[in-house]
Amino acid sequence: MQRKHITAAALAGLLVLAAAFPAAAQPAASGVPGSLVAQGRYAEAEEILADRVAALEKSAGQSRLLALVLNELGVVYRQQARYLEAEKAFRRSLLVYRRQGLEQSLEMSSPLANLGLVYCDQHRYRQAEPLLRQALEIQRKALGPAHPDTAVLLNNLGELYRGLGRHAQAEEGFQEALAILEAALGRQHASLFGPLNNLAVLCQTLGRTREAIALAERAVRLWERTAGPEHPELATALANLAAIYAGEGRRGDAEMLFFRAVTIAEKGLGAQHPITGNILGLYSCLLRQMKRGGEAKAMEKRARAILERSGQENLQHHTVDVSEFGASR
Repeated sequence: MQRKHITAAALAGLLVLAAAFPAAAQPAASGVPGSLVAQGRYAEAEEILADRVAALEKSAGQSRLLALVLNELGVVYRQQARYLEAEKAFRRSLLVYRRQGLEQSLEMSSPLANLGLVYCDQHRYRQAEPLLRQALEIQRKALGPAHPDTAVLLNNLGELYRGLGRHAQAEEGFQEALAILEAALGRQHASLFGPLNNLAVLCQTLGRTREAIALAERAVRLWERTAGPEHPELATALANLAAIYAGEGRRGDAEMLFFRAVTIAEKGLGAQHPITGNILGLYSCLLRQMKRGGEAKAMEKRARAILERSGQENLQHHTVDVSEFGASR
């Protein structure tokens, strides 16, 4: 029986932010939970939001406030890769809005988009597309085509198209999102992180390595400056930049970034989070390229176990090829 390995290319695809860690198209979480989410303290935010949901169900019934808090709780579940719970929370939020007669409201665009992102996380792109498109239509009508929230949805649609292999549409979405955000918020705003990272991954996929490096380095600098050097979302950008460096033969630089990315992911997301598994899988490919087969094998085994446990790996499509990082130099 032929042995199957984890591919660098397949894993790299899972490190795009739209996913993965984009600013989802939701109203900002209120008060303390919102602050905790911004800091990557998801378990603490979850506890507060779950208590609020329980209290609102007892006191206010099927209120708009309940729908909002359910949406916020779903976001926290999604950040922890608890997709079934996230999907349930978003669906419950949508049901409350529908019962309130608010199908086309700006508020409802938020759980619509977030449910679409949960489907993107699971590669269920066909189910995600109509949800994201509906959310974008609502936001464009309510806010206009040049609003930052509209840009977030364009970024998310770009990631959906990238997942479907529709690269031209993906790049158009990322570029439009980036242009809107830069015009509205400036070149140093944290909201640019998602489109910068996603565009970097797409450029690398298309063989435009210089562009990919410039975009990925900018994304890392931006997030370090705006969110801090240990924020969980930084791990994704560090791993992407490391993979690009590895492809250019910059193995020392790549290994330092991978080590840092794993450390951040384990601390902020947990040792069993699929993002941690994805990063470990990429790191193992670098170790194989560096002829450190024993370390690579152990790390790949750990990555595989994490991804199998999270239900995100399809072994039929994963093979290891160190040429994923380019020829040895």
